[in-house]
Amino acid sequence: MNILRSASFAFKDLLYDRGRSVLTILSLMVIMVGYLILSALSEAYRTFGKRPEATRNLMIISAEVLDPMESNLDDNILNVAQDLFPDAVSRVSPCIFRHMNIEERMIQVRAVPPEDFTDLYQLSLFDGSWPADERQIIATDGAVHIYQWKLGSTITIYGSEFELVGIVKALGSKYASIWMTYAAGEQLFGTKRGYQIGYVQVNPRADIETVRTGLESDPRLEGRYAVYLEDQLSDRYNQATQDLLRLTVILMFVSLTAISFGTYHTTGLTLVERSWEIAVLRVVGFSPGAIRSFLFNRTLFQILIAYGMGLGVATLFIRWHQATSPIVLHSAPLTLTLTTTGIILGLVLTVLFALLGVWLPTGRQFRTTVAEQISH
Repeated sequence: MNILRSASFAFKDLLYDRGRSVLTILSLMVIMVGYLILSALSEAYRTFGKRPEATRNLMIISAEVLDPMESNLDDNILNVAQDLFPDAVSRVSPCIFRHMNIEERMIQVRAVPPEDFTDLYQLSLFDGSWPADERQIIATDGAVHIYQWKLGSTITIYGSEFELVGIVKALGSKYASIWMTYAAGEQLFGTKRGYQIGYVQVNPRADIETVRTGLESDPRLEGRYAVYLEDQLSDRYNQATQDLLRLTVILMFVSLTAISFGTYHTTGLTLVERSWEIAVLRVVGFSPGAIRSFLFNRTLFQILIAYGMGLGVATLFIRWHQATSPIVLHSAPLTLTLTTTGIILGLVLTVLFALLGVWLPTGRQFRTTVAEQISH
């Protein structure tokens, strides 16, 4: 039996047993939707925190803390940077930093001197205005997208109401964040804990790594504070997601294994229900290889249809999720992405695992003689 004829028989057989074929395809599609969403999540974890932030900023935080919110800096720390490198440091800025639950979502809240909004923190205003008093705030476009806020919205932070007067663009770990003036932050949070991050802007003519190591090794900072390049904070968050990345890979493998079990069960059921017909085919000259080819093609049709449907459903789900409820970790976006490589690799692995599920029961079946098969 040539390949085309085997494929034709397999397709006709699926149409003949269309009820079971539809149920099998739908069950496989559900597994593939899960696999593809896990693949998109795995890609998101892999790329999370790797978007470079082109700044000349250093960040001083307390040593051995992962979340800057747990940091606490002495008032004179920023003066150390200016004293050590008066020609290299162009600006210093204190930042009050909190992760807060607002409207049942975690978001980053920052309070900084208003004169540093643009030059140091690289906020770009595209709608509204900058805060003019201590009851006004601005938010990034990422935060506005997540919360569906508008200019003029009233936002309750730490029991106090603020008016949203401006929307800004920001990248990386500032993607979803709320900003207020430093004076407003001190009034809201008090002055007991001071500020959590000290920003040091290094001028373009100076070597930023020299400044960083010089600050970190200064006796006034050494052992108590750590100094990072601003984009290194994203790298630290990325390291924290690696366990989640490994977990998604394991779950993807489980999904593929489920496909093998599904096709194994379907093929085994076909062999049991049609054992007499298969024995007759062997009597009239069909080799075990030809019958296995027929079963392979039958399963391949189901897999391709199920994968196409699953890809469509997964794509629609991801687009809907990104539009209505995007995932944000540490105020940086976790963007679900189905890459071309991931889609092709998923299809290849799905076909291989499915065919494995066909090969296992047929191998056992065709080791028996025709007489033994008929007797069963």
